[in-house]
Amino acid sequence: MMKLVSLSCLLLLTFTSVCSAEELTEVSRYTTVKNQATRAQINPLLMTIQTRFPQAVQTVGDAMNYLLRYSGYSLIERNAMEESVKQMLDQPLPIVDRTLGPLSLQEALEILAGKHVFRLTEDPLHRKLSFDVLPDIKKHYGNQE
Repeated sequence: MMKLVSLSCLLLLTFTSVCSAEELTEVSRYTTVKNQATRAQINPLLMTIQTRFPQAVQTVGDAMNYLLRYSGYSLIERNAMEESVKQMLDQPLPIVDRTLGPLSLQEALEILAGKHVFRLTEDPLHRKLSFDVLPDIKKHYGNQE
């Protein structure tokens, strides 16, 4: 009876280690990683970025396009943007924002736009981004479009 219990335990441990081994990949002698996509691979807006914009990047819009170039996302077409968004994109890039990160791509875009004024909007199907003026700002300043 004791041999049967020992054999059962041994088989259970072997089966458990085989199952968990399929979820991990050994990348070096003492390091393993889970076999799953990263958060940034699932949602590229969550990728961590750190950048210093080149001198050719002069406006907020230039900076956003620079950040988005390898993300698979782009800003919506200019003719579909609200006038306030166009004005924001045409503003000169502030010196303080010439170096960003480390932070998520989404947060970098929100900082460039002005988190206290604009909210990032996403069309995940077409991977298009835009911004909406926050309701409190619209209420305070009115619709100056």
